[in-house]
Amino acid sequence: MRSIPAEYRPIVVKAEMDFDMQEEVLELAIEAMKRCGRITDIPSYIKGVFDKKYGRPWHCIVGKNFCSRFTHETDRFIYFSLCSRDFLLFKTLA
Repeated sequence: MRSIPAEYRPIVVKAEMDFDMQEEVLELAIEAMKRCGRITDIPSYIKGVFDKKYGRPWHCIVGKNFCSRFTHETDRFIYFSLCSRDFLLFKTLA
């Protein structure tokens, strides 16, 4: 990953996707944090990009406190922290 300021350094908690896709998600999340005016716009932005590039349906959750239980496609899941927020991105079967 290119050099980024410390406040935008993501921490991957768990991932089941190839390294290049992980890098893409992390860079996209940083871009969304800088670009989106409201925190509620960030999941839509990330989901929209991944739906277009990798086919639907992707799901994105961003927040400080949440629990989850879900089924995802093989190698299509990442959970990480960035700027005191937790991000969950995964693809389900169509």
